[in-house]
Amino acid sequence: MLQSMEVRELAESCRLTGRPEPRIAPHPTTGPTRPAATSRREPAAPSPRERKLLRLWARGYTDQRAARELEVSLRTVRRMSASLMERYGVHSRFQVGGLAHQRGWISLEDLF
Repeated sequence: MLQSMEVRELAESCRLTGRPEPRIAPHPTTGPTRPAATSRREPAAPSPRERKLLRLWARGYTDQRAARELEVSLRTVRRMSASLMERYGVHSRFQVGGLAHQRGWISLEDLF
């Protein structure tokens, strides 16, 4: 396992395979050695309801007011907020809004 593997062994494994990523050591129950996962997929674009929430936030709506506008509970809006922040790897609604604008999910017209 990688946790118990010495740093030298890991470096040697990378050198021998000619790949920059480490290889996972074989395990009796999992079968042959396979490359470690290194690629990440681009997170999915927001759903139509999430886009509407993004537009409401851009207009300065509070979570409470957005919940009324979307006709959902405050808890649902907060879950959507947490989901968006986790999905895009940010820590605030402001950062989600900036990302949404960068990617074209909301525009300046959505502010008015």
